[in-house]
Amino acid sequence: MKKILVVEDDEVSRELVRMTLERRGYAVVVAEDGVRGYEQAVEGRPDLIITDVWMPAADGVHLVRRVRDTPEIAATPILVTTGFGTGSATLTLAQ
Repeated sequence: MKKILVVEDDEVSRELVRMTLERRGYAVVVAEDGVRGYEQAVEGRPDLIITDVWMPAADGVHLVRRVRDTPEIAATPILVTTGFGTGSATLTLAQ
């Protein structure tokens, strides 16, 4: 079973994503900020990380950078999301 880590500070959004993925057969681990998300990524070695951009403690950009700097999990695919604003935005994440 594929494992997905969902990192989202908004409890309603986090639970909605978790339930949706679990219904489709994925094992889901959740974290409420980038600090705990990084810890979960190192401990659990997920197959995919889905993270919000804007979070307290450590945002999604910080999380992505830390994951990419950690050899054991650096190749983990990461999907970055945001519910902030409208229209389109471009975010560049340096590796």
